[in-house]
Amino acid sequence: MRVVRRRFGLTQREVAFLLGYGESHVSRLENGSRTPRLPELLVIELVFGMAASTIFPQVRRTVVERVRRRVEHLRAKVRREDASQPRVSYKAGQIDRLLESLRSLEQSGLDGREPWYRPTLASKPEPPER
Repeated sequence: MRVVRRRFGLTQREVAFLLGYGESHVSRLENGSRTPRLPELLVIELVFGMAASTIFPQVRRTVVERVRRRVEHLRAKVRREDASQPRVSYKAGQIDRLLESLRSLEQSGLDGREPWYRPTLASKPEPPER
C-alpha cells in the first residue's frame, strides 16, 4: 500500500484521515502487521481506484490459500457422502469447479496484474466473444 500511496502523493496522515484512523494504523497496514478490514478495503479501493487485492497482494495470497485448503477439506467430506444422491453429486461438481478456479488463481493471478476472478458457483457461462 505504501507504494500506491506514494504514487498518489498522499501522506500517511492524509490516508489515515480518509480511513478515519490514526497514522500508526496506516503504518501497520503498510508494513503488513495489520490486515485491513472490509470497510477499510472499500475506502482504499475508492481512494486509489484500484482493487484492494492489487494493493494488498500478500493478503490476497493468504486468503486464497486458506480458502483452497477449506474447499479441499469440504471436497473430501462431500466425497464421503452418498454420491448416488443427485444433491450430493451436484454439490461435488460445484466444489470441484471452485477448487479448479482457486488452483488457477494461485498459479496465474497472484501478482495483481492479471484478472483473477472467475465465476464458479452456479453461474451461467459467459457467451463467447466474437
